[in-house]
Amino acid sequence: MCNDAGGNPTSFTAAGGSIGQQKHPKKRKRIKPSLEPIDGRLIRNPPPKAIAPYKPKSELEDASLRFLIHHYVTVVVERTVTCVGPRWEWYPLAVRDAAFFNAVISSTSSHAAYLQQVDLPRNFYFHRGEAIRLVNERIRQGAHDEGTINAVAVFSQQESFEGRPETALTHINGLLTIVAAVGGPHSSRLSSHTRRHIFLSVYFAGQQTAY
Repeated sequence: MCNDAGGNPTSFTAAGGSIGQQKHPKKRKRIKPSLEPIDGRLIRNPPPKAIAPYKPKSELEDASLRFLIHHYVTVVVERTVTCVGPRWEWYPLAVRDAAFFNAVISSTSSHAAYLQQVDLPRNFYFHRGEAIRLVNERIRQGAHDEGTINAVAVFSQQESFEGRPETALTHINGLLTIVAAVGGPHSSRLSSHTRRHIFLSVYFAGQQTAY
């Protein structure tokens, strides 16, 4: 953003005396902002935007979200026992459900902060809070969809990762209750990805509580 430090250009006068007849400068037409030409490069190469179930409120939030998504698909899924196939195979499942997505992004934020040895950033609390709010709201309504199941599985994984096996087990018990309501982990209502997510989350939580 430019600051106009000189006032209106049409009010300027030449310094010093004038020789002969003084010519008045022609007034320049001001171009309205809506008519300013658009850089063709922006049309051919629009700025990247985060692929998420909601629209970020600012460019800063969008950039932060893109970093976390990149960290998830390139780092997190390579280092967790619950990785479900290729790194680009799991994220599209998360992005279709707001609760699952926010759980994944909050867990990713925690993972990135751990690697960088910094305090948990604000986006961790935002996404964590949104995920918990959505899951609790669905549970009150009796919803037992795959997004809710996968979100609770991520909660358990994060608690195990952060060294809280008892809390992880509490999430697992809640997870198994929801899964039972849809007919168990072998239910045809669950995709193969979600079934694997359930089995690995339960196994990982069990391994943590065994020590």
